[in-house]
Amino acid sequence: MPETATQFTGEMMIRKANGLSKWRPTAKVAFTDLGLDASECHCNGIVATWYPEDPDFFLVSLTVDGEKTTLGRVPYDKPVTFKLTFAWDGALKLEVGTGVATGMSSMPKRNNLQLSCSTADVDFKVTVAPPEPRSPERCSFAAREQWTAADVDRYCKVRQ
Repeated sequence: MPETATQFTGEMMIRKANGLSKWRPTAKVAFTDLGLDASECHCNGIVATWYPEDPDFFLVSLTVDGEKTTLGRVPYDKPVTFKLTFAWDGALKLEVGTGVATGMSSMPKRNNLQLSCSTADVDFKVTVAPPEPRSPERCSFAAREQWTAADVDRYCKVRQ
């Protein structure tokens, strides 16, 4: 995933969930920083989880640095259509239908997009929106992210 991207949209269609295992059927679309330790969850994105006590629905959540914020429920037989927008300061906004959840990630760098499922048969359709050619909001993070001089020139300098 291009590090300069600021949005992805799509849908997850959970076709079959096996509620018999000890794991809850789950589908996730999230981004991470490949430079971080894989043993910890620093993922940021959308998660749909099935619970046996509410078998006709999936619970949809925004996950920020691995912590979930519940957004709402989606019927089991309907696709979960979503839009996730993120800013370079770590702000995240997840939209599903008319519902909106927001959060702030302490790990705003993202260079890997993960689509995963556990004990469920899931179809994914995900589109990463093309990045803006110049993104002044990122310039304040150039030093922290250790940008190259070429990237600073490419994204931060105004040309006439």
